[in-house]
Amino acid sequence: MLPVVLFQAPHEKRAVERLVRFCKELDGTEIRVFTAPEPENMRYPEVANYSFRYVAEQMKGQAFLWVEADCAPLKAGWAKTISDEYKRIGKEYLYAAKMNPPWDNFTGIGVQGPNAFEHAPVGFKTGGFDEFIVTNFPDKVGRTTLISHSYGSYDSRGDATLHEFPRDMHVIGEGAVIFHKDQRQQLLDVILPGRGYENPIKAVSGVGDAGDLFLSLATIKHQGDQAEYYLRDNGMTKGIVSRIHLVKPLVEAQPYIEACKIWKRETIHWESEGFRPGWHNRVDSLAACHARHALDKGFISTMPDFSKPWLVAEANNGYAGRVVINRTDRYQNPYFPWAKIVAHYGKRLVFIGMPHEYSQFCSQFGHVEYKPTKDFLEVAQMIAGSSLYIGNQSSCMTIAEGLKHPRILEGSLVIPDCCYANSGNAQYVFDGSCHLPDIDGSGELKTPQQAFKLEEFELNMVPKHKKGWGWFYQHEGKPEICESMCKNAAAKLAKKTGKTLAECKELVIRYNVNMSPAFFGRYLNLNHFQQCKNALLAAGITDNSVFKLATGAALGTI
Repeated sequence: MLPVVLFQAPHEKRAVERLVRFCKELDGTEIRVFTAPEPENMRYPEVANYSFRYVAEQMKGQAFLWVEADCAPLKAGWAKTISDEYKRIGKEYLYAAKMNPPWDNFTGIGVQGPNAFEHAPVGFKTGGFDEFIVTNFPDKVGRTTLISHSYGSYDSRGDATLHEFPRDMHVIGEGAVIFHKDQRQQLLDVILPGRGYENPIKAVSGVGDAGDLFLSLATIKHQGDQAEYYLRDNGMTKGIVSRIHLVKPLVEAQPYIEACKIWKRETIHWESEGFRPGWHNRVDSLAACHARHALDKGFISTMPDFSKPWLVAEANNGYAGRVVINRTDRYQNPYFPWAKIVAHYGKRLVFIGMPHEYSQFCSQFGHVEYKPTKDFLEVAQMIAGSSLYIGNQSSCMTIAEGLKHPRILEGSLVIPDCCYANSGNAQYVFDGSCHLPDIDGSGELKTPQQAFKLEEFELNMVPKHKKGWGWFYQHEGKPEICESMCKNAAAKLAKKTGKTLAECKELVIRYNVNMSPAFFGRYLNLNHFQQCKNALLAAGITDNSVFKLATGAALGTI
């Protein structure tokens, strides 16, 4: 019987272990599993061709039966049956007889000849090794119905929907002893039912916003099973299909992620992008908003602990003693002490991000070093290797948060949804007050707190009521909503009552604090209570009962 071999890619460990165990239980077939480091910067299909060539070199001079983690032996004795067929046909290679043109022309699995190493492609980037062999050595390829292959069902555009089993058993064909492709390994449950082979791989989708994607990984890790992450475009994040190379390396570096792919109508267990309508608010962290949506949809049964890391990345120690910084166009805070940070850390700083973000930063705060990055995995490795990360609410800060790396956040006064409780090595800065630690001999520096202007802070204080976002005021005993800032609500109240604008601002803020004490009290846990107090003081409110109300709500005493 021909030796059965398989190359285990880093993200396929659990699937390979499952297939090896299945073959052993089915008929005692042993699979020889090869592993080797995959070259950096090499992408599919070139990386798959590299892996095949590596195995072919180890098996040089000997024919072998090549299988993959997403194939399924169908009958006991399958490997011997294919080995006998290979000997009978007498060709150097033996592949599936029936394909599914025009989209699906090559099978991957099959018998590879003793000269496969010499025939395998080098640097082939437009197709797989099987395509290369069939195209260049057609006279050496035999065909058999014992090997069945069908990637999925295709539409007119060539987009495939993966098969579901046992529903799609008809695609396998009579007489086949092995089938490819069964990505979710559902056939293993069909062939050996009741053996505990339930498929642990879950499918999650996202629409490509990098920050949301990295935050949703906290929920995926919490649910406990391996997952595949599918990206798909929508009207808000159009273009992720062409940018998948930016997020894929970091996503697939997580041990609980099987693969990151473009969605082709596969069944999805959790559509993470669905969190926005109804779950996104200005009270919870953005990661918690994702998780509450997943909880509602039954993807998880309990909430994750966001105080613990959910991302891993190998540290780039070349950035030890450095401070990695980033600042995007959105969610900027005019009180954040960037100028003091640049003066304090100087050449220890290194900026990551888009070129225009870097230019804008230097024009505002002074020159710092710039490091272009090829993808978010490189970003994560730089952050993990650095001594400190500083940035505003962005995908890079999300990575720092997921790693739980020492970090200082430039918090948004409008949507402060990137703060996490029990984060001992984090500073969430809204009023300019922060502690800059000593980094490689820089010394320490404490930057002062700045007083808020109510107009710049009041949006941050708006709780969500049943009617939506807005400030409420009470007139003639009835609450009325103004879907804008406090000063607009106060102006409307002043017009109706004849009171001064300052008096009406106090009434509006007092009414909202009393209406939603839990919302305002939450800021105590996130170091925001002092800022709320400053905003109340800026509005002329000095009554301690208002402060006690918010404090009591935060401490759970009322």
